Amino acid sequence: MTDFSVKMDMLISSLKDKNEALTLILNITENQYQLLATDKDANMWELFTNMNEVKQGHIDRVVELDRLFQGVFDTVSENFEDKAKETIEKTAALQSLINEALELDVKIRAGEQKNRAELSRQKRAPKPVVEASKSALLKKYEKNKKPE
Repeated sequence: MTDFSVKMDMLISSLKDKNEALTLILNITENQYQLLATDKDANMWELFTNMNEVKQGHIDRVVELDRLFQGVFDTVSENFEDKAKETIEKTAALQSLINEALELDVKIRAGEQKNRAELSRQKRAPKPVVEASKSALLKKYEKNKKPE
């Protein structure tokens, strides 16, 4: 196996890892929207925040993979035209994975926009008014209390 072929394998592996991380980010983003759209519980915010922390770890992974990919790609691109004929299958796989990464990125951006819109809508929605004050609750308790 040539040095060029090894580097192409590294690029393909890097893109596969990136696409897996992007898929996880997309899944978390979609789950966050479902959480926002259905759960109005106070614990929802804690779960939403925890999901953001997990998602940030995957985002950091994507950034690192992009940095590593660029370093290898820069060395491969110098000889790419000369060697591309040797590795047509790897070049096709590379193109396919790049397209998949771009599609995932578009879906993630759309999901994030949808989440921002839902958050904004929820912030504008009127907050429920607490109907019973503390004294009203005490009166209700006294009224319903069993005689001793």
